[in-house]
Amino acid sequence: MSEIEEQKCEAITKIWVCTWNMGAKSHFPTITSEDGTKRVDTSKMNELMNIVPANYDVYVFGVQEGVDDGYFDLLTEYFKPKKVKRFRISLKEDRVEGRGDGSFISSKYTGIGVYFKKDKKNVIQLKRAGAVSAGMMEGSKGAAGIVLKIYGVSIYNCFIYSLLLLLLQYYYYYYYYYYYLLINSSRVPSFNCHKSQITKHTPYPVLGLPAFHLLEQFHHVVWFGDLNYRLEDITGEQVSLFLKKKKIRI
Repeated sequence: MSEIEEQKCEAITKIWVCTWNMGAKSHFPTITSEDGTKRVDTSKMNELMNIVPANYDVYVFGVQEGVDDGYFDLLTEYFKPKKVKRFRISLKEDRVEGRGDGSFISSKYTGIGVYFKKDKKNVIQLKRAGAVSAGMMEGSKGAAGIVLKIYGVSIYNCFIYSLLLLLLQYYYYYYYYYYYLLINSSRVPSFNCHKSQITKHTPYPVLGLPAFHLLEQFHHVVWFGDLNYRLEDITGEQVSLFLKKKKIRI
């Protein structure tokens, strides 16, 4: 499809985004048949019918504290009659995995899964996927993201699902941690790095292009997940009131 043809066929694209903290439990375990093969238990598919709508073009699912792929496998079966297919992403690119916080024996992960309507495969493309860990000692905390190209050159969308550290007493670290994930997603060598300093040895970007911040590269950036923010000595209603009075800057 040429660039002109892509622009002519532009239409409204409906995108549905969902997050789930799975609590380090297997909610949709697989069933082992008599011949030893494993398959997803489709008897629980009704649970998805009340949650996941069927009239969207793109579905982006974020998982926190996942321990297996039962959820994504069941979603694949649920979407089959609706002609919705999953983008296949390698395990190294679609999740951050580690132990800790209720999962010491086996690992858990923070990950992302993306599905799309088959009849839109020519105009909805997965261009890049990647994951950034918060560090070896932080378990599954970090971020996993994908870049979608919708209707050719018209729209680039970046979806980032993240599980941030809980830093109650050091709230200013959230800003630093957010930028740590942001920079490592686009692999900017440093805050003050000039384009001319980038060489063939510069790490290949996870989601964006080097020497540019992630927010500068896409038409839309959807950052979702468990940001682990807390309110202390103030209510949600008070925060809303302060925002209306412009006493809080965000």
